[in-house]
Amino acid sequence: MSQSEDHHKVSHNRENNSDHSRSVLPKEEHQLVKRPRPSKVTPMGIDMNDTLDKTSIMMTKSNRVRTLVEKLSSFNSSKMITENSTRETFVRNIFLILSLQSTMTMVVIAIVISVDELRESFSEASKIPIACGITMAIIGVFLLLFKSTAKKRPINYILFAGFSICKSLIGAYICSYYMSPAPLAAFVMFAGINSCLALYTSKSKDNFTTKRAILTAFGACTLFFALSLSFSYMIYKSIIYIYIAMIPFSWFVAYDVQLMTGGRFSEYTFDDYLAASQIVYVEIVGIFFYILYLLKRLGG
Repeated sequence: MSQSEDHHKVSHNRENNSDHSRSVLPKEEHQLVKRPRPSKVTPMGIDMNDTLDKTSIMMTKSNRVRTLVEKLSSFNSSKMITENSTRETFVRNIFLILSLQSTMTMVVIAIVISVDELRESFSEASKIPIACGITMAIIGVFLLLFKSTAKKRPINYILFAGFSICKSLIGAYICSYYMSPAPLAAFVMFAGINSCLALYTSKSKDNFTTKRAILTAFGACTLFFALSLSFSYMIYKSIIYIYIAMIPFSWFVAYDVQLMTGGRFSEYTFDDYLAASQIVYVEIVGIFFYILYLLKRLGG
């Protein structure tokens, strides 16, 4: 007779004995006597596998958190190094491109608001911001979803030109429609911040660190805020609000570029600074419009 049959027979005898003992007791005491139940025996292998599965799930969650923390705190990746570019040139070129875009927008706005005919035509052309906004949205989605394709030539140059032109036209329309130099002052500050950060990365002998980058961005924002008051002192309250809002934006840009140098996008190397700068600008525009949406909800 096998061991399992013996175990079954013993448990069956125990059940019969318990039933017999219950029958001997009075009826009112039957509820006080509990019928014994056979214990469930789990094989050691199955129990160990369940324990290992639970442990692996906990380790997977902790590894995810650890990976996220490493991505948010790692600012240098050996995978991005190429023969042509290093980390310093990558950071410098991104800020140079951002300052070039901002300067281009600033020049277009200045030309439009200084010529009366252009200002009137832009203020009446309501289709310009709609068309440019749709184009920028398409370019932004393409940059974020198709990173490998967006860094190839001449696609990267086409995306760069299209995004820069659309952004300049939208800024010119806003200035001409509202008859306010506030957008021009904002782009003056943003171009100054990026130019100072590019100068810092090209002249400094130290690595581009977050603390020094934030300090440089804050000093540049304050300096160009003072310069923008020279032509927008009539609406100084609005310029002060723009200055306050521009400070966290400049910090975000400095930190975001740091994350890119840490391998935030595996598709990019240090040679792909053009596409990387476009992604930074797309994220800035997205955050800007989201803040406007929140302010509209709060006000409405």
